[in-house]
Amino acid sequence: MRVMIKRKLLRLLDTMQSMHKIIAGADIHSAEGYVDDCRQASEAIEGAAAEHTSGLEAMSALFAAYRSNLSSLHTCAASGMLRASVLSGLDDILGQAASLITGLPDTFLVVFMPYKAEMWDSMESIWLACREDPACECRVMPLPYYEYDKARGGWRQCYDGERFPKEVPVTDYRQYSLESACPDLAYIHNPYDDCNYVTSIDPAYYSSELKKYVGKLVYVPYYVTSGFFSQWELPAYRNVDYMIIQSEFVKESMREMHYYHKVLPLGSPKLDKVIQTCRSGAQMPESWRQVLEGRKSLMLNTSINRFLSDGEHMLKKLKLVFDTFKYQNRVALIWRPHPLLEATIRSIRPDLLEEYRSLTADFMDSHIGIWDDTQDITNTVALADGYIGEDATSVVNLFMAAGKPVFILNNFITGSFTQEEKQRFKIADAVSHEGKLWMTGAEYNALVCMEPQDGRIDLADRLKGQPKWKPAYLFMAARGNVLYLSPSASGMPMAYDMKTGEQMPLFEQQQDVNLCFQRIFCYGNRIFYVPSYRNPIMEYDCDTKQWKFHEAWMDGLLKGAGAKEWAQKAANRELGITSGACESGEYLWISAPYTNQLLRFSMADSTYAFFTAGEEDTGYSGMAVDRDCIWLAEVKTRDVVRWDIRTGETRRFRVSGRLSARKWRYDELPYATGLLNMGQYLVIIPSFSNGVIRFDKAAGGMTVLAAEFFGQADLEANGYCPQYHATCSFAKKMDDTTILVQRCRDGKAAAINVEDNTYIAFHPTLSDEDYGKLTKGEDGFEKIEKKYGFFCYESRIFSLGGFMDALAEGKLKAVRSRQMKELETMAANLDGTCGKKVHAHMMRILQGETI
Repeated sequence: MRVMIKRKLLRLLDTMQSMHKIIAGADIHSAEGYVDDCRQASEAIEGAAAEHTSGLEAMSALFAAYRSNLSSLHTCAASGMLRASVLSGLDDILGQAASLITGLPDTFLVVFMPYKAEMWDSMESIWLACREDPACECRVMPLPYYEYDKARGGWRQCYDGERFPKEVPVTDYRQYSLESACPDLAYIHNPYDDCNYVTSIDPAYYSSELKKYVGKLVYVPYYVTSGFFSQWELPAYRNVDYMIIQSEFVKESMREMHYYHKVLPLGSPKLDKVIQTCRSGAQMPESWRQVLEGRKSLMLNTSINRFLSDGEHMLKKLKLVFDTFKYQNRVALIWRPHPLLEATIRSIRPDLLEEYRSLTADFMDSHIGIWDDTQDITNTVALADGYIGEDATSVVNLFMAAGKPVFILNNFITGSFTQEEKQRFKIADAVSHEGKLWMTGAEYNALVCMEPQDGRIDLADRLKGQPKWKPAYLFMAARGNVLYLSPSASGMPMAYDMKTGEQMPLFEQQQDVNLCFQRIFCYGNRIFYVPSYRNPIMEYDCDTKQWKFHEAWMDGLLKGAGAKEWAQKAANRELGITSGACESGEYLWISAPYTNQLLRFSMADSTYAFFTAGEEDTGYSGMAVDRDCIWLAEVKTRDVVRWDIRTGETRRFRVSGRLSARKWRYDELPYATGLLNMGQYLVIIPSFSNGVIRFDKAAGGMTVLAAEFFGQADLEANGYCPQYHATCSFAKKMDDTTILVQRCRDGKAAAINVEDNTYIAFHPTLSDEDYGKLTKGEDGFEKIEKKYGFFCYESRIFSLGGFMDALAEGKLKAVRSRQMKELETMAANLDGTCGKKVHAHMMRILQGETI
């Protein structure tokens, strides 16, 4: 019997016993109404017991005796002693009835309330476990919802009840009253209530309304991630009793949230679905069999968002992918474009519609692969041997949970690279020490040395325990023989002894998140790390090995920007909080791209202050300190600003208009990525422009340096797109007259003499031997941060063709074991038992609250 019914019946039995006491003290005429109420109550209890359970003949016999004895009260009206004896017997009968009811097995009403049929897999494995539990009455009641129709300017009602799998019995919401049923437990997967302006559940089923009638309300996300929580604050989080999330790692990230106590880190039913489908064997459509049998296969995922953000490059990339598959026969392609992709292109990017249709027609006509328009992506995941496509989709997590390799495409790579191009080294930072130039890698984790005389690059080391194929460390500073490296795609600051090669981690343990720091400065025996994203300024004492973290300044810098979109994104760690940093004596000066506030931080005593430089509605992308002023590269204009430290006055200098500049995010034009103070001159390093400028501080004149070298640096090339990639990736002052720069387009570097405007150009290139050391035995697969997936990213080193060959030749088998180990932070119960664990846990909670 349902616990709720038990409680109602037991309360009614208590009420009847209370009536017995009233009857005992009243005259027979006054007691008649109470006697009649007791009779009706006994009939109601007997009827309810018969309705909700079976085999209760003893209950019927008890209440038959009860009503018979109740009637005898009329015959013993004159005798108070006899009446008391009858009432005592009636109490005994009610006690026996209560014992019978209490002893009945507890059952619970559980209602699953999905809305979109496509999202049913986020509940299905819980439902399967619940359906098999004899203690549960299980219902699936899809909720009505609304989608906003932009064309008509109104909401369109939707209901997916008829679209659920045939084996799922659906309860029509129009014929079922939650208010009457009062479920003991209900599951939902839409947490938005009235906060989604594209899709909305019917307001009658918002979580705030459901909680009025449901004992325990549980939210199960309809998506999966690689190990993070997607949205931190939504209406349902306040109304639900529990939230199912993927892992303990994700739960720990919620420690400061008000709903932390509600979180159950039990995994994801969506992953159960994939794992179970892979185990039991997917159903291959008959039309696919001829293409897939005897071959490995890869699923290509094409999303709407990526197409809208960069449709032209997406089309070029798709053509290259199709050509790659067309001219080999070992690996088959399953292309699964988003079902609304063509309609979205027609509506929002009609200029690309004809080219997209031509591409799809060629895919079909040339029999390049399988066009997958099936409803259940889980089946495709189980059939395919791996994934290619973008990383910003939950589909990659399904493949990872299935133990299948994930290869992330780079839409800007539109051809193959020569071996010489693969061996070119992109520089992140450089430090001169004892006649050698030590350099960090901008594309991957490597520390190299260069002889300035001949430009030869030697691989010195790779920082151990860190991501290999992302730039773990960008910036560095030397103190004695030790390099201090600022962590970028790494959770560990490192020190490196240039004499002995010893690597020294500076934290006691690796951090779970990449720290994303930029420049690093030495002051006495201390090292200061300036953050790129919202992090404290870190201070390390080289003698005591102690750390200090300075974070009070961050809110002040963000506050100075007001409601600017960039500042808001910087506050959420979506964009950088700082842009430039330089030192002057004891002070660090730090700029930001979204505010005219400059931060001055004392490395001596950790005090800080803010100064206003220039116009209010601006920000800075680069800076350099002079004797009594700071030079600033303004983001919004093409100006260089001279700000007097003593007076606060500013002077503007317009950069040469002959050079190109391009639109960037948020419609701002960061012409320069940095400024270098070269004594008489200020050198302006290009960001989204095509020239290095030498500015004469005294005379005010401007000269284009190495015009020929940078003249075509912003032309599109394989792997380089001028709309997304800066012109210059690296610039550093080498001595009083020379700077070293490297252009992004092809990795070519130049040592430029600032005074006579001559330069020597070369490609920093690893030797065959060092390139072999770097890549031998490497497959490119790794997890760059705990919250990210286990992927291989397409690059100059790791190509789509190489990935396909490795898959066809069985060389990726070792990836699976590494992948499954790395996925421990992604989700709990990767054995496919999340649904069973969730159901068992909720049953324990309900049973703990029973009679």
